[in-house]
Amino acid sequence: NSNLKVSSEPFYPVKSEPGKRKYLLLIALILGFLIPLFFITAIEFLNPNIRTAKRAAECSGLKIISVIPDLRHSKKQVDYNYVISRAFAITAQKMSSYLFNLKSRPFTSIVLSNFDGEGKSYVISGISEKLKEFGYKVLVLSHNAELTATNAEIRNYRIDSNFPIINEFSNLYTVSGEENLKNFDFVFVEIPGVIHHPTPHKLLKNADNLIIVTRADRPWINADNLSVSNLIENAGQDKLVMILNHINIDELENVLGELPGKKTLLRQFVKRLFMTFFG
Repeated sequence: NSNLKVSSEPFYPVKSEPGKRKYLLLIALILGFLIPLFFITAIEFLNPNIRTAKRAAECSGLKIISVIPDLRHSKKQVDYNYVISRAFAITAQKMSSYLFNLKSRPFTSIVLSNFDGEGKSYVISGISEKLKEFGYKVLVLSHNAELTATNAEIRNYRIDSNFPIINEFSNLYTVSGEENLKNFDFVFVEIPGVIHHPTPHKLLKNADNLIIVTRADRPWINADNLSVSNLIENAGQDKLVMILNHINIDELENVLGELPGKKTLLRQFVKRLFMTFFG
C-alpha cells in the first residue's frame, strides 16, 4: 500500500557510509615511507665518518683517484673477487696514465697516511700486483716487513735516525745491476703515518707523486687538515692525491657501476630511495 509510512527510522543506514579504511591505508603508506626516510636522513647527517669519495674530496680538498672496498662485512650476494680485482685494476690504470708525460723512468710515488692503520700496505700490494699483470716492472720499498705482494718486486728498508733527512730513493735501498732504479717503471715507497712519525720532507719533494691512503670509516678531523696543509706546502698541491680505503660496497658502485650479485627487493628499494634524495 502506497499510503504506508515508516513510523520510526532504522538505527543503521540504508546505504553504506564511507568507511575510514582507505584513510588508514593512506596513513600507513605515508608512515611506511616517511619513517625509513627519516632514519636514512638521520644516519646521513649524524654519521661523522668520511664514507664517500665526494665527502673525502670536500673535507680534504684533494683529488680522489680510487676507492677500495671494505671486506670486513662481506655479503654473500656480491662477488668480492671481482670487486677487489676491478677496484685495483682501475687504480693501476690511473697510475699507468702518469707515465705518458714522464720524461724519464721510473715514476716515483710515496704512499703515506696521516695515521697508522689506514691500509697502506694492503693498497700498495694490490696496486703493484695489477701493474705487474699489465706488464710493468714495479719496485716496492717498505718499512713494513710483513708486506707481501706475489707479483711485484718488494724490498724492505730500515728506518733510522737519518730517515727524516733522506732526499733520494736510492738512499733507502741500495740497488745494482738489474735492480737499478732506472730499470723499473714504478717505484713505490711506503712510509709510516706522517702525524706520529718523522717525515722525509726532501724525499716527498723529489717524488713524482704522493698517495695519501685514508679510511672511509673514520671521521676527518682537524689533525688531518693540518697534515694535508703541511704536505701541500712541502710538496705542492698537484702531487698529492688520495685513495679512499674501507669504503662501503654501495658507494663503490658509483665507480664500478652495478656490481654482479643478487640483491633483495628491500635493498634495491632502500638504495633507490637513498640515491633519490642523496645521490
